[in-house]
Amino acid sequence: MSRAAHLLGISVKTLRDWIQGRRIDYVKVGTRVMIRPETIRQFVTSNTRRAAG
Repeated sequence: MSRAAHLLGISVKTLRDWIQGRRIDYVKVGTRVMIRPETIRQFVTSNTRRAAG
């Protein structure tokens, strides 16, 4: 999860909050929480705002 947080430029705590708030998709296997690389790319793309002008 720390790698995903690093790629998103956020803290692990913020990522945990996003997961708990269902803001980003994740995969849970046993006690492990994982985020797929394509999920990170899609999240960044869908939350990118174009600059005016």
